Amino acid sequence: SGSGPGWLWPQSAEMYSHPHYLAFVNDDGTVTPSDAPSGMQRLIDGIALEAVPVLEDLLGLGMDLAGSFAGRLRMRKVIVHYYPTPTAQDTLLTHAAFHCDDSFLTLNFENPPAMHGLQEGNDGAPEIRRLCHSGLGSSNGPVNLFVGGYLQSLSEGRWSSFIHSGSNTGPGDRISITIFLTIPCVDAYASRCYGGTRAQQEGAVHSLLQEIEYGDEPSNAAARFAEIRSMYCIRGKLPRPYGGGPCDELAVSRCYAVVGSWSDWTTLDTLLQEDSGNQSSLSTPLYHASISIPAGEPVEFQLLCNEDWRQRIYPSKVAGELLGPTAEGHGNNFRLDAPDTPAVLNISWNPTGGGKLEYGFRAT
Repeated sequence: SGSGPGWLWPQSAEMYSHPHYLAFVNDDGTVTPSDAPSGMQRLIDGIALEAVPVLEDLLGLGMDLAGSFAGRLRMRKVIVHYYPTPTAQDTLLTHAAFHCDDSFLTLNFENPPAMHGLQEGNDGAPEIRRLCHSGLGSSNGPVNLFVGGYLQSLSEGRWSSFIHSGSNTGPGDRISITIFLTIPCVDAYASRCYGGTRAQQEGAVHSLLQEIEYGDEPSNAAARFAEIRSMYCIRGKLPRPYGGGPCDELAVSRCYAVVGSWSDWTTLDTLLQEDSGNQSSLSTPLYHASISIPAGEPVEFQLLCNEDWRQRIYPSKVAGELLGPTAEGHGNNFRLDAPDTPAVLNISWNPTGGGKLEYGFRAT
């Protein structure tokens, strides 16, 4: 037992009661532990090459942000579940049986299929339904794609996360491989905003199913289930990666300003677009601002679209990647250490593509 990668049984940080293998996918695509089965590395390589770009396009198109997610979706964790013997069906009513994943998307490969979903019945109350498969994978070894709780929040509920449970309905053994995908530039905000939501949701589902199964179905079952399904939206939406959307023409049609600590966040300094001469504005869409900064004062600032605080652009936790435009982001600022002498803050902004912001001091 333990909480590190490798074979974990009977219990680990994941708290599964059956044998399972835990591995992590590094930024370079390699798997930890380094002695993971070679088949796992081949699976990760194949998904990265063939599936991830398609899923990134799916996210962009589904959220009307075409191109925003190109190169931004990452596999982070792999769990191989092994069920050596059939599990009793009443395990579907135990605590933590049904849950949404703390992910943006989840890929699942299973053989034989035994995945169950908790879905809305005719009266709005939850019903347990076994998944049926056709077209993707095969009926004996299907491929499942689940929307995770983080994507439900990012899409503002447009994409509903899937409340599900896996078990082994028998008669033989069962294997299930689950791969969790994240968006690194948004992941830190998702964890901070919705950390612990999965456990709360598991508890609420368990309580409701117990009442339905072993007592009279509560009159407010439909309302409670609707509340359970919306748990990944109630703490606010997540910021979106900057870029993509309708087109770069929209990006250069906006005006931009910076607001920062030098004016106690009260004055907007407009970024002026560089004269492109006879060239298209899309060929060199640079915006500039120069701001006088006194000595000894550290600098923090954010970028605003159309002078609107609800359209902030600010740095993510991933170097070089931006978030926005969004109303969120208070305190997530671009930063520079205090200059030793009075200086001029030079800011250069290219709003096309994924956005590129360059800034620094020059002496006065």
